[in-house]
Amino acid sequence: MTFFYANIFLFFFLHQLIIFSNGQNITIKGGYWLRESELSLDKIDLTPFTHLFCGFADINSQSNQLILTSPNSSFIQFTSIVQQKNPSAKTLLSIGGGGANKTTYGVMATTPNSRKSFIDSSINLARQLGFHGHDLSWIFPESASDMANLGILLNEWRITINTEARNSSEAPLLFTATVSGSPRVNDSIYPIQSLTRNLDWINLLEYRFYEPNCSPLETNSHAQLFDPVKQVSGSDGINQWIHEGIPPQKIVFGIPFFGYAWRLNNTNIHSLRASAMEKSDVYDNPWMRYDQIRDFIVQHRATTVYNATIIGDYCYSGNTWISYDDIQSVRTKVSYIKSRELLGYYAFDISGDTNWNSLLSQAASQEADGVTQGEIVKKKKKLNRLVIILIPIGALLILILLVFIIWYLRRRQVPKFQELERNQRNKMGSRNKARKSGDNSNLQVFSFDEMKEATNNFSFENKLGEGGYGPVYEGKLKNGKK
Repeated sequence: MTFFYANIFLFFFLHQLIIFSNGQNITIKGGYWLRESELSLDKIDLTPFTHLFCGFADINSQSNQLILTSPNSSFIQFTSIVQQKNPSAKTLLSIGGGGANKTTYGVMATTPNSRKSFIDSSINLARQLGFHGHDLSWIFPESASDMANLGILLNEWRITINTEARNSSEAPLLFTATVSGSPRVNDSIYPIQSLTRNLDWINLLEYRFYEPNCSPLETNSHAQLFDPVKQVSGSDGINQWIHEGIPPQKIVFGIPFFGYAWRLNNTNIHSLRASAMEKSDVYDNPWMRYDQIRDFIVQHRATTVYNATIIGDYCYSGNTWISYDDIQSVRTKVSYIKSRELLGYYAFDISGDTNWNSLLSQAASQEADGVTQGEIVKKKKKLNRLVIILIPIGALLILILLVFIIWYLRRRQVPKFQELERNQRNKMGSRNKARKSGDNSNLQVFSFDEMKEATNNFSFENKLGEGGYGPVYEGKLKNGKK
């Protein structure tokens, strides 16, 4: 029985450690939806997501208060639509964005009064519209002073969030920030300690490394996971953030649902880093949604290429060359996110995926929930190491438990024999007193030593049973009398 319970204990201990050793699954499966999107929110499959961001609210440069850009009905209805389609999803109001005036945010963050006005209005607006949190998308602060003021802003914002939650008895609002793919922007570094301490997580913009407007003379992957040439990639950005002190569990990795189109110099030279002249003339804007890219591939019978070295896709037809992420790239990135034990990923933006039945959203979610072959091998190795360590520990615990049980049982038996001996002596004393006092009974009185000798030290073989005064033994005296 002892071994049975010890084995149960050991199994439970092993089981819990194995579960813990598997690491965290992806927690955040986020997605941005922009109010200017051509596709309304209610037409999008929202089930693959845990958190959805509505972008973008902005700041009034005069009052430093948060305002909703027109039309504001998108913001007002956002949470109710999300929860109708996915009741467990959380919503966040995203503030700023790539098109926001960076100077306005820098000015707002300089004084306590302007920061307070901005923070209070942000919290009030998020509560009024039913959002579960907000996301500051001040992506590219322009100077070291902007970075320092950003750190102060986040400190004060977190304090105000916690105070408002206590006073309102509501759950604290989620608090995130979307930041550059690298911790250094314009030769200044983000306030790492403030980001880590105050934010629930940071959204890393791990795309837009190259685009025709900035790099018109050469095609390139705008969202590559690896870059063996220049080390400008998503993995390089992750390494830099972690090196600066951001915990992996605070990082959410950005995956683009869009691409960029270049115009090739020579239609016969269409590899990665091929010579180009500018943006493609297929669309007015070199920025293309994923659904537009898929349409282009079908309509122009474009050749598609998945580059397993950098983890990125491109396609070409005629003089048009497009960088984007297709299903395999998205799956591989999510697998990478899991292997680095990051908090999760976000997609930007989800409206670009829908015309093709949410292929990217579903692929990312399925990869996040599944277990890859590489993870299985890693888990087996961890399990083997745990077994090697825990089996001797378990054996030692069982041995200690057995020694304790034996010691405890013996300790309980000794007082019983001592008490029995005392009782027998007391009874003999009472009988001797009765005899000396002239008791006329015919009782024959024996000493304890005589009884001990007659019963062979109260042997179990001599025991006849139990009486009202205790055990009854058969004895044989020295004269042979029983």
